[in-house]
Amino acid sequence: LDDIYLWLFEVRLIQGRSLSANESTENASLMPADFLHVLDHVTKEVVTSVMQQQRTALPGDTFIIPNCILDDDKILFTRQRSFAELSGLRRQFITYMKMHPLNDMSKFASLFINYLNANP
Repeated sequence: LDDIYLWLFEVRLIQGRSLSANESTENASLMPADFLHVLDHVTKEVVTSVMQQQRTALPGDTFIIPNCILDDDKILFTRQRSFAELSGLRRQFITYMKMHPLNDMSKFASLFINYLNANP
C-alpha cells in the first residue's frame, strides 16, 4: 500500500502529470428515476407504429412516428420486418442506452428511429 501511495505522489507532484479517470473510476451520470420506464414505453410505441404502418407500405415509403421532435425523424421502409426482428433491435437499443444514458428523454424516439434506419 505504501508503494502505491509513493507512486501516486511521484506521478502527481514530481512528474507533474495528473491521473486520468477511466470508466470504472468516473462518477456515473445520474439517470432520472423513470429513465427505463420511459425508454421502454417510447420504443414500444415506435415498434407498434412500424408494425402497423408497414402493412400497407411500399419500399421507399417513410413512416411518421409518434413522439418525434423533428419532422425529419422518419423511418425509411426498405423491407418488411418481423416483430421478432424489431423486438431484437429494440432490446439492443435499450441495452446501449443503459450504458450511455441521456438526461433528455424527449430524444429517445428520434435516437431509436436513427438506430432502426442504420440497421436496414
